[in-house]
Amino acid sequence: MTALLQLSRWTTGDHLQAIRMTFSHPALDDNRRYESLLGLPVRFATDHNTLVLPASDLSLPLIHANPSLCHHLRTLADQLLDNLGSQSLSATVRDLLRQHPHWGKEKVADQLAMSGRHLVRKLGEEGSSFKLLRDALLQGMAEKELQAGTRLADIADKLGFSDESAFSKAFKRWTGMTPANYREEKR
Repeated sequence: MTALLQLSRWTTGDHLQAIRMTFSHPALDDNRRYESLLGLPVRFATDHNTLVLPASDLSLPLIHANPSLCHHLRTLADQLLDNLGSQSLSATVRDLLRQHPHWGKEKVADQLAMSGRHLVRKLGEEGSSFKLLRDALLQGMAEKELQAGTRLADIADKLGFSDESAFSKAFKRWTGMTPANYREEKR
């Protein structure tokens, strides 16, 4: 809550004047210390955590009130727009797996001229992982095949599983139901 208060003050150029702040937990120190640090009355052991603002503060402009924030956000937006043309590594990995669902991490990494460890590291920087990407893609492909009525053995083979049993176990891990239950539910 205090971070919200400070961020709100910063983004409005210190124009935001909160009336009080309440916390549902008990105070860990003298209440006057909190009030001194936050610059507003603070109450503890209330029903809700709240930041009370006067109605007039709701009309304050946020981004334009703080020129440095506005400039920073514009810079970030420009960088994002510049990067739109370049495809993320996650998207490239998904495309490769869509074409070759039986490939593992090392084979995909080899196709991208990098090591498996480097692939894992780069995907982590994007907030993803090879396992998450592969599982999500295989789950989607399996669901389409099941809805189309494809035999389990054929789905297992197409998606690179060693056998029907291995596919069924993976499908249950992904969805919480067996392929047969999934088919019944989708009818």
